[in-house]
Amino acid sequence: GRTSPLDLEVMAAIAQGRAERVLTGGAVSRSPGSVSLEFEISQDFPLITLVTMVAPSPDWFTGVSGLSLFGNGQWVEELRVDLYPYDAGTDGGATFESPDVPLQTHVPVARLEGRPFVSNGSVAPVGRYTFRRLT
Repeated sequence: GRTSPLDLEVMAAIAQGRAERVLTGGAVSRSPGSVSLEFEISQDFPLITLVTMVAPSPDWFTGVSGLSLFGNGQWVEELRVDLYPYDAGTDGGATFESPDVPLQTHVPVARLEGRPFVSNGSVAPVGRYTFRRLT
């Protein structure tokens, strides 16, 4: 998916001193797959927010928001976070491969709790972020 306008919002937050950097990783071309991204983080901004689209869905995504990689006076050595699917509320497509049906009025972001994500009676993660301290 496109990174804009989200990257522009982050750059504005950086200019205002409320964020440290924009992170951009590569695409996962097939499932299952993975991508790696190295970045620096400081105690001034120890929280991380990452988002990725769930392709080819209309407006589904997954990620983490405000995740702290610093706690109890030290950096986390390793943290694994299961990722669950969300609907951005900007498109009316109801299935994974629905064509774009932009909504005139956006609805609140909501976690997806139904098909095709239910497995054995509960919503299965669509991925995982693993954060590992390198130095």
